[in-house]
Amino acid sequence: MKLRIMGTAAAEGIPAMYCNCGLCQKALALGGKNIRTRQQALIDGELLVDFGPETYAHLLAAGMNMAGIGHILVTHSDWDHLVADNFYSRRPGFAYAPRYDKIHVWASGAVCAKIASSVLREELEAGYVLESMEPYRTYLVGGHRVTGFPAVHMRPEDEARIYLIEKDGAALLYCLDTGILRDEIFYGWFAEHGTALGAIVFDCTKGDRPQDYYIHMGMEENKEMLERLIAVGAASCDTPCICTHFSHNCRATHEELVSAAQKYGFTVAYDGFETEIRPTNA
Repeated sequence: MKLRIMGTAAAEGIPAMYCNCGLCQKALALGGKNIRTRQQALIDGELLVDFGPETYAHLLAAGMNMAGIGHILVTHSDWDHLVADNFYSRRPGFAYAPRYDKIHVWASGAVCAKIASSVLREELEAGYVLESMEPYRTYLVGGHRVTGFPAVHMRPEDEARIYLIEKDGAALLYCLDTGILRDEIFYGWFAEHGTALGAIVFDCTKGDRPQDYYIHMGMEENKEMLERLIAVGAASCDTPCICTHFSHNCRATHEELVSAAQKYGFTVAYDGFETEIRPTNA
């Protein structure tokens, strides 16, 4: 399974549009991997995770467009992960000869309802199919098997999801915009299903700097999550852990984040980061 992390920032981006804090000034001056657009990912070139404000720029950076994407997986409805205006770009006259007749948009029932209320009905029916996903149930999404779990992020709690994505024996836990997950996910679902993760993508909004909010994580919480997954046999000390979704409030440049992550054995993603996730028995 091939993973491309197209954007690696929280909602404000780094540097933030209106911000003149020390980190944002450094990011502008240093450029390169310090420039972070809003979080988005692409799996195997065909499954897009989230549909946020930089989708068009991210696709251009990857050397592609939406014509070859048949499925969009939405984590939640915050504006940095879902922008309703993106749906209108597929209308006749704006787009010709897409590879797929319709794009399937997968999300919780609450997010599907928000999309339906935000986009003109005729626009949706012409180009998209909304697929409501129940938590803890596995769906076939194109060539991938996807299971959604409730995130600890927003209310109603059932709206935001993190996802287990599987293909050909490789398993990725895409765990963003959440605090530490519920015990029932670790000691219930993962303990019962025996899934062996090939990689984990962690929300690391706080970086390695303690901050007083529970709906996001930092490296310490990522470590705790990993320990719980190891305890139920879903991961090991060697499971690749990728940190992303950074805020300027973590006050760290890319190199500073890399240095901090070394003590945990984590990898720090940057815009355009790519990796291959292999079956754990390979």
